[in-house]
Amino acid sequence: MSEALRVGLRLRGHVVVTGLRYSSGAERLLDHIGRNLADRRGLLDVIAEEGQDYGREVFASGGFGSWAPDSLHTVDLKGSSRVLVDTGRLMSDVTGAPGVSESAETVTVGSDAPYVGYLKGGANGAPRRDPTPQPSAQRVTRVAERLLDHVVGGVR
Repeated sequence: MSEALRVGLRLRGHVVVTGLRYSSGAERLLDHIGRNLADRRGLLDVIAEEGQDYGREVFASGGFGSWAPDSLHTVDLKGSSRVLVDTGRLMSDVTGAPGVSESAETVTVGSDAPYVGYLKGGANGAPRRDPTPQPSAQRVTRVAERLLDHVVGGVR
């Protein structure tokens, strides 16, 4: 809604009344922001995309360089030297499409595979390898910036 603002100016003793209109752009922007904040699904989609990208980076980098290589015996048994990749389930869970709940209340990135806890803890003498490490502060800032872009600009 645009409103008029009446301003009186004195110029050399004469009163000039000018009708100024301010753009309703600010109101449109606030309405847009309100709609985007209310769109939980849109916000969770942004988080889901970032989570999926992060999972791919974790596996592509070998846990950002923190995963010890498999032993030669393990490589022989599974026929591959790809760390934390045997059947592909774990990698698919972590790098695949995250689950956004029907009610658009939560997004799940990760795996519910029963052996994830053993991998994180390094059970049976195996080295610890966390398939879902905590993101860095820089990564969290990136997600926050993407969310802000979405809320203010509608960018996904």
